[in-house]
Amino acid sequence: MSEIADVGVFLKWLTEWLDKRGINLDDAGEKKSHEGKTLIQHVRECWGLSDQILRRVGLTDNRLRLFCFSLCVAHDIGKLDPEWQIGKRRPKQLGHSRKSWELLNIIWKEGELTRLLPIPSGYQEALIYAVLKHHSSLSPLHDIPYLQHKLRRFLSGNINLAVDVADTIGVFKLADILSALSCSLDFQRKLLTQYEWSKQFEVKIDSGIRRRVEDKELSFNFKKYELQKEIASSSSKHIVFAAPTGWGKTAVALLRIKHMKPRKVFYILPTITAIREFTKILEYIFGPEYVGEYFYFADVEYLAGQESLEEFEYPIDFYRYFVPKIMITTVDQLLLTTLQFGKYHLRRYNLRDSLLIFDEFHLFTPQMVGALKAVFEELADIYNFSVLLMSATPSETYVNALEETLKEYGEVEERVLKDQYEQLRRHSVERVDESLLEFLQEKENELKGKRILVISNTVDGAVQAYNFFRKVGYEAHLIHGRFTYKDRMKKEKELSRANILVSTQVAEVSLDISYDVLITELAPIPSLIQRFGRVNRYGKYSKETNIYICKYKSEGPYSPIELKGSEEVLDDLITDLQKDGEYAYLNILDDYYNQLFSYQKQWEIEPMYKNCKEMLSKNKYFYCFKLPKDKNIFGREPSCLAIPRNYRTEVRKLKEEMRGRTYEERRRLLANLKKYFISVPLSIIAKESEWDKDIGLFVVGIKEYVYDPERGLVKEELSYT
Repeated sequence: MSEIADVGVFLKWLTEWLDKRGINLDDAGEKKSHEGKTLIQHVRECWGLSDQILRRVGLTDNRLRLFCFSLCVAHDIGKLDPEWQIGKRRPKQLGHSRKSWELLNIIWKEGELTRLLPIPSGYQEALIYAVLKHHSSLSPLHDIPYLQHKLRRFLSGNINLAVDVADTIGVFKLADILSALSCSLDFQRKLLTQYEWSKQFEVKIDSGIRRRVEDKELSFNFKKYELQKEIASSSSKHIVFAAPTGWGKTAVALLRIKHMKPRKVFYILPTITAIREFTKILEYIFGPEYVGEYFYFADVEYLAGQESLEEFEYPIDFYRYFVPKIMITTVDQLLLTTLQFGKYHLRRYNLRDSLLIFDEFHLFTPQMVGALKAVFEELADIYNFSVLLMSATPSETYVNALEETLKEYGEVEERVLKDQYEQLRRHSVERVDESLLEFLQEKENELKGKRILVISNTVDGAVQAYNFFRKVGYEAHLIHGRFTYKDRMKKEKELSRANILVSTQVAEVSLDISYDVLITELAPIPSLIQRFGRVNRYGKYSKETNIYICKYKSEGPYSPIELKGSEEVLDDLITDLQKDGEYAYLNILDDYYNQLFSYQKQWEIEPMYKNCKEMLSKNKYFYCFKLPKDKNIFGREPSCLAIPRNYRTEVRKLKEEMRGRTYEERRRLLANLKKYFISVPLSIIAKESEWDKDIGLFVVGIKEYVYDPERGLVKEELSYT
């Protein structure tokens, strides 16, 4: 089975059998399946790469290899139909996947499939299904009930088999895509190294940790480094780790990678902004060839910035499908992968024998924690992954929920550096009985000469504060979530030199910035603590008030329950900070969550945990999961991608240019198009937008709102100083 040349023999047997039954097909050695490539060449490349990836990810059961081999042979046999030609677009129901399925179905019904292909007993239905679905998601075949019934019987009651077969299809499909893109042998070699451990990583980790300290112009603390190594070298399979902001959790994560030597690393962060910042750090240490990031706009940065397609070292699919050794992504993407949303079976197999690092996990919603609990319970054993949960302020409620499940699949060590918290009194907090804007106006003269971070809960509030600074002549920078991607990127590049930064929640997480003063609206306690972490980040004490908490003007985007919970415990937090130092953060979070749970049961973790277990079971751990269109199941405010009216013309031109282009050219143009996208709450979409059928998106900034590259999508009265 290891001989790649064998695929030609089996493909020949299939076509000869069909020819004898009067089905005329072209010669696989002559017919082009892709530009400059015959079908037989494509099939050989698919199996050659699939076989090597299967071995590296541990899918070594010979039945799976035979299944994958047969899939490589048969998946594009429909392209031998004389009617099929490269570049000739056909309706989906007449496409080559459907034709391949029809031809294979004839052979299957005649009972000849196991004679003509080395497909193991019981795997025939899975093969026919995979051929039909190899250009789509793994959705049930409601329109083909006889095949659906047989496939369900094959998968029923065997979680491991269902997961293994879906992952094998994912491996095959990656090989299929890369062969279609005509990736070089050098690229394939680099791809395979992503599944290996190199001694050079260990050297780079040690030197990289030292360089990061030096770059911050801080002295290297050998005592701290030894403690970081000790924590990271734990013999336990899973670690829950808590240390103050700025202490060095990133170093612990890197040293854990060095100790575990995992097949893959997934660094999971709460926000997109945090991903971009952290990618720079990891590329600095491991080298860009081993680090990838994925979120919705990742291809914009990768594709749109190149002068030509020849400049790409790797195709964007390399990152979209989680191939890099070190993968940086969000918790939403990890959950969608493990629940197998859409085509995420092309990613999920990369979780095998991996290390999952969750940074600032206390910022996850209860729904996310419930989903993670279900994923750990159902997949941790099958995928054999290890988990590192890190936070400056972990919630005991979250820790208990996740730890309880992880203990079933390996020892869990919990490390909380209580003494490090107690030594720190960096934050002196004052509660203010004024709105944020009123406070800024009152303290205008006292703000001069200080590095100031202003955080409003809402975009409107942030823009009002920004307008105030502009009006009084202060140079300020504004950032929030309602900018187009291209405008937001420009603003994020300016963050490091912003002496006055006005922001919404986007400034809360994983930004390595430190300000003298924070002026913020009251927010949920986890968010407040994160905001505090941007002040006096590398100090130990504060001699004067450096944090002011103002009244909130609007409850959005939080619920009344979250803000009520903060109101109940905030005074205790301010008092305990003076008495216990930053150790007070650890205790106050549990008081806060207990308040939430007492107000409303929806804040419990259990409902989402049960829901995700049911989803996985209902989909047989094999079929894809469909995300509801009307809500985000992970507890985040629903939003929709739209185009500001002032960019409509540019977007229409790009859509026109995409017609008739190659796959790679369309990807490039799509990346340019996505630069104009903006994430807009559904509440604004409902009253503000119009649907543009030519673009296929909502257009905003046409009624009460306007789009301004300096201020973002805001109400018209806020669009000027």
